[in-house]
Amino acid sequence: MQDIADTSDFTDRQQNQIETHTTNREIINEGEIADILNGYSYPLYFFDYETFAPAIPAFDGYSPYTRMPIQFSLHSIDKKGGQLRHVDYLHEVNSDPSEAVAKHLIEQIDPLGTVLAWNVGFERSVTNELASRLPEYEVPLRRICGQMQDLMDVFSDQHYVHKGFKGRVAIESVMNVLLPEMTYDHLPYTGQDVGFVWWSDIVNTGADPSERPKKVHLLKEYCKQDTFVMVEIFRILNDIKRT
Repeated sequence: MQDIADTSDFTDRQQNQIETHTTNREIINEGEIADILNGYSYPLYFFDYETFAPAIPAFDGYSPYTRMPIQFSLHSIDKKGGQLRHVDYLHEVNSDPSEAVAKHLIEQIDPLGTVLAWNVGFERSVTNELASRLPEYEVPLRRICGQMQDLMDVFSDQHYVHKGFKGRVAIESVMNVLLPEMTYDHLPYTGQDVGFVWWSDIVNTGADPSERPKKVHLLKEYCKQDTFVMVEIFRILNDIKRT
């Protein structure tokens, strides 16, 4: 990158990446970050789903590869400076998880807060699909969709650029730079594994019952890690906003 003399043909995003490498300095637009964070309202909810989308539908009413949320993690902060709270839900029986997930989610999210996700299009679309399948829960689920905002916007909109991101804005890429002490190394699964572990090792009647509690714990810890990372990234951004 140091050998590039003229960057005019590159996109703004590419130019930012080149700049952070050649100057060894971050790009941090404090005003833009403050505007985004000031647009959030308390209580704040940091939210993540895990889903299962099998080729052969597991339950009646589903088409091939239709996503069904099998668990969620929700960290919340009631007010500025408030304590962090965590709740989660993992469906542990061999039945359609949709109604149980919807009911628990609605019970936990107040109408007056902001629901933050990372790459919010996923969480919003899964929630809208839930609302379409469950007309009795449609109104509160659509309301939750309306409360959703994307914490990733700070990074995808180039308000915070670090050469260590290597042009990526996935939560792991940002975490590795801003929170180097945090890791997923203690967790044996990736997001792609979760649905299959749930189906084969937790709700399957042929699963080893002695291994089940351990795998339930690991799935919950994986989902919890995603939302806790968001909390810590938010705190870093909030400290920037106050400087």
